Amino acid sequence: MAKTAKETKSAGKDEESKKGGKKKLVIFMLPLVLLGAGAAYYFLMGTSPSKSKATAALPPVVYNFGPITTNLNDGHVVQAQMTFQFKGGTVITPISTQEAQIMNDVIETFSSWSYNALLPANGKAAFASQLMSTLNTLFKKDPGKPQIQQIYFTNFIMQ
Repeated sequence: MAKTAKETKSAGKDEESKKGGKKKLVIFMLPLVLLGAGAAYYFLMGTSPSKSKATAALPPVVYNFGPITTNLNDGHVVQAQMTFQFKGGTVITPISTQEAQIMNDVIETFSSWSYNALLPANGKAAFASQLMSTLNTLFKKDPGKPQIQQIYFTNFIMQ
């Protein structure tokens, strides 16, 4: 059976309309798929930083301690003022309630050191490390559990 020219044109138009329909479907669906992928990423990954990143971004909390004047174990006298640095976001309100215990620990730690041991720079660093360990042990008893990260001497005089 031979097709007439009219039937051939009609068949060509049907194929074109099918192709055009597929193009329209792709053009319409592509933005929807991309939009859905973007929405899924937004909800799954979120835009806000995680808690650890937010905490790391906070500036460190400092607590000024002193001045304190006390004796060393060899009879010399030391006068010191320190700043305790805590991790950013630390609540240091409970520390003010423990000032007597902190003062006692600082005095006991100083009284176990001598003038010659504290005189060099590495002696002060070793003292600060020991004091930090002692105070962090004290703070572990606190429900907030602040931990000293660094001790800075803002005044240090020995006689």
